[in-house]
Amino acid sequence: GNDTPADKKEVLVKELVLDSAVVDIVYLGKRHECLLLTTKKQRLYSSCDSGQSWHEITNQVDPTPSAHIRAEKIIVNAADKSVAVLQVQRQVDDRSAGIIDPAAKSLNSWHPYIFITEDSGRSWRKAWGRHHGLHSWVAHPSRRSWALVSWWNGACNKAEKAEGTESKEESDDPDREKPCMHRLMLTTDLGKTFLQIAQYVVQFSWGSAKINQSDRIYYTAYASKSSDQGKLSQWSTEVDFRAVDVNDQGRPASQITSLKHGNKFMISNEFILVAKVSSEERQTVNLMVSNDGANTWKAALLPSGMGELEEKWYTIVDTSEGAVLLHLNSETGATDTGRIFVSDSEGYKYSQSLLHNVRSSTGEVEFDKVVSLTGVYLANVVAQADSADAGYEKAKQAATESVEQDASEGSSVDRRHGRGWGKASRMAKEERTIRTVISFDKGGSWRYLKPPRVNSQGQPYFCAGKPLQDCALHLHGSSSWDLYAPFYSSENCVGIIMGTGNVGASLRFEPEETSTFFSRDGGLTWVEAHKGAFIYEFGDHGGLIVMADDLKKTGEVIFTWNEGESWYDFKVTNTPFEVDNIITEPNLTSTTFVMFGTREDGSGVVYYLKFDSLEFPACKGSSFADSVSSDYETWTASDGRGEGLC
Repeated sequence: GNDTPADKKEVLVKELVLDSAVVDIVYLGKRHECLLLTTKKQRLYSSCDSGQSWHEITNQVDPTPSAHIRAEKIIVNAADKSVAVLQVQRQVDDRSAGIIDPAAKSLNSWHPYIFITEDSGRSWRKAWGRHHGLHSWVAHPSRRSWALVSWWNGACNKAEKAEGTESKEESDDPDREKPCMHRLMLTTDLGKTFLQIAQYVVQFSWGSAKINQSDRIYYTAYASKSSDQGKLSQWSTEVDFRAVDVNDQGRPASQITSLKHGNKFMISNEFILVAKVSSEERQTVNLMVSNDGANTWKAALLPSGMGELEEKWYTIVDTSEGAVLLHLNSETGATDTGRIFVSDSEGYKYSQSLLHNVRSSTGEVEFDKVVSLTGVYLANVVAQADSADAGYEKAKQAATESVEQDASEGSSVDRRHGRGWGKASRMAKEERTIRTVISFDKGGSWRYLKPPRVNSQGQPYFCAGKPLQDCALHLHGSSSWDLYAPFYSSENCVGIIMGTGNVGASLRFEPEETSTFFSRDGGLTWVEAHKGAFIYEFGDHGGLIVMADDLKKTGEVIFTWNEGESWYDFKVTNTPFEVDNIITEPNLTSTTFVMFGTREDGSGVVYYLKFDSLEFPACKGSSFADSVSSDYETWTASDGRGEGLC
């Protein structure tokens, strides 16, 4: 219909003010009806009505009267969303000793513990054991009560021991005299019991369900198991890639050494990719690939003598299209750009697809898939690659720290679309000339983004009529997260992409040059949705888009319910706040959103926004699409070249 429901109806808004800023917020429950959030002051809040009403539950997690907890991290089980794991620091007031010696430092020390909920956060129980330096918990892809868990134990905090500051709990630990090592454990009952799989482990992951290996555990570990285990900061022939199968009863079979000297690995879709040390002395590796579940391996063939990867830094950017897309950093040693290579269907032979692809100092690659379409990728490139980056060693260190996490997190595209949100460290002033390119054929060819004909005020752009290299649309990628929202697409909103950027010869970082752009045909054509930089989220299959100012404090929300044809704004609050993010339940089909941010005084705020009362008219006329009286239109994906549609 043509009437504008926004004029007559109100959007329902509920406000919650928190003790401090929101650190993380997750959806739980079979229908995503519950949410949990943690704050900067490490408190835990819960809602079981999609975010309308909230309760602080920090003190309800552990029923022990003298226990205090600080909430650190929430991990939701992908196989059953009513199950979640909460990592906490826990402290117990030791009153049992009667007289308290004020000089005893050990009393109120905090220790890492794990609590588990099986009813979306309504009740919690403590997992077995006290785990010093609990490191990670990786749920099985389909069995709800299975998980791989790792922790460091042994004499890992020698300094504390020497100073006599370890607590009674630590001095009672039977393993405290043993060498410090990273252990890999399996639980098949959500943390009630644990079974050791391996010691001296570096990385680990479940196998891929795509090749029926979800009950196999892959890991890398040191061959000699005697002294303290250090971080794997350089390639080492001491580390091998191994596998172990687990039967239906949760009992592991014997272990197989799958690839000697395999140091770092990743499992994504049908591919297993392992960096195998070629020369420890020269610190080079070969990328080994298997697409049959580690039965056979082939060394990746890179063009003309690039067989050895001279650096530890390559990133698998995507494997979802039946080929591996690899980002390899530039041979000059510069860490701020790299080259994209695309493999054949076996993941084995590679050809070069794109030069000078932007990467941040932490290894984040500005390369993303339009997840609702096949074969469409967006990337940012540096027009003239600069010399080696001075922050190289520091960045290398940061990459080492995150190595253990990588294996089970999938390719960087998997992570980006699954991770909700996270802000990178604030960037230095951008000196490079960055441009955005798009490919409609899985990286076969790339071109600049076609700019809108006019801006959101109906005026032509200053460079209109110039060739694309001087007048294209350029969008911010993931390494600008702290400044601008990166390009974004969702599986449930076919063809819709949003991003922040500008029209011109290259990407600009000044706020006054930045606008928010929108495509409804998979990146072929674009419109300027609004001047300024906004943060955005889709709902109702992309029919409803909600955004808020991303650069300055605001109390307003802007939305469209007709794919960006018209936008409405409404006031949410009279107390302006800095918006951190807008989220909606993971399948993006609802019309309720949760927006959160921080006020001037440091307190966190959460707003529940319900758009149902706008009474979106039901779509009609599906049988006569494209006619004037129909709400439907025929859309076929196209790369815009000539008449033929793909």
